[in-house]
Amino acid sequence: MDHRPCYLGNRRAQDGTVTMTIPDHSVIRRIASWGADTVATSLYLDVDGLRHPRWPDVVQRVDHLFRSARQQARLTTSGSEAEVEADLVEIHAWLDRGFDRSATRGVALFSRAGEGLFESIQLRMPVRDQVVVDPEPDVAQLCVVAATSWSAIAVAVDKERSHVVRLERDGEADELDVLDDTMPRSVDVDIELGGFERHEAELAREHFRRVAHGVSAEMARQPARYLVLFGTEGSVAQLEAYLPPNVAERVAARKSLPSDAGTKELVAAAQESVESAQQERRSAVLATLRERAVTTGTSVVTGLDSTLSALGSEQVATLIVERTFEAPGGRCEDCRVLVGVVGARRCPRCGGRLHDTANVVDGAIADAFLRHSALAPVDDGSLHDLGCIGALVHRWATTPRGAGGA
Repeated sequence: MDHRPCYLGNRRAQDGTVTMTIPDHSVIRRIASWGADTVATSLYLDVDGLRHPRWPDVVQRVDHLFRSARQQARLTTSGSEAEVEADLVEIHAWLDRGFDRSATRGVALFSRAGEGLFESIQLRMPVRDQVVVDPEPDVAQLCVVAATSWSAIAVAVDKERSHVVRLERDGEADELDVLDDTMPRSVDVDIELGGFERHEAELAREHFRRVAHGVSAEMARQPARYLVLFGTEGSVAQLEAYLPPNVAERVAARKSLPSDAGTKELVAAAQESVESAQQERRSAVLATLRERAVTTGTSVVTGLDSTLSALGSEQVATLIVERTFEAPGGRCEDCRVLVGVVGARRCPRCGGRLHDTANVVDGAIADAFLRHSALAPVDDGSLHDLGCIGALVHRWATTPRGAGGA
């Protein structure tokens, strides 16, 4: 078996345009459906050119990940080393074909070469360097990327002009509309002053109605999680008055910004507002978990064992976990339940056979996402006193034994 370091060739652009993706549920489910018949190799690589401008530095990290994969293979079932070596050949070949690093900030590669399975995903946001050799592909980072991704529509408006832009968390932005309803001056129309003021007010109302209709139509065509409104307090209020309730409820921020602001300025201000709204949501979820754990002990679980038990019972509404928390454990080959015990032979639920997994937390993240539970990754240390992981459970659920303890 070849144990030479991995030295990738020079960067070569692939033919055609590389399409960046935010992985959706179907992509992640397809990879997760590979099952656990043989080992699979999952590799995540941060290729962000801002942090890693020199490609040789990236190659060095790839070499380190390959060594780690080989070491993991030696610790798993007999025959895994040859299977993983074949996976690394496939991964090496994909990386050596090259990709556009000006657009790609992270890649996720999954291989089970013995069965002819290979998936590659290029992302506009960075990922954490990681390689996992396990019977199941490790899709946890993809789940977090998909769950925390967002889209927003930003609108800068005054009584005459509007500027509408759609933006994504990954930095992609599309200019949707620039509307200019410049009003005539009073000297240009044969209307008395009082009548002109009423005429001007009606033109402004018509302008705000047009902008609201356009925003609502765009939301119906391609829904966005957030709507950010920029302008004077009066302009924003008038626009919002014409938005239907299902669109108005998406407003994440209302801030002052000239309607003639450029796209770059508008996108930067909207991105800041949305990231702030996202952080507020995470903080609120974390506060709810802590409050329930301390005051009532109901509709909440904390600590690895209780959280895995709630997941296995499909009780989890929102999984809250520190970003880099890891813990060994096992998964039942029959009922698929996760347990936080290493070396156990039989599933405590169904008695089926357990196979060990180096990081049961990643399995929990994947299970929660694929079962349509919300994911709330929080900063390291935020949940240390509660076991680094917890969940808000459905109110109809019976709280698993041990809930509330770390």
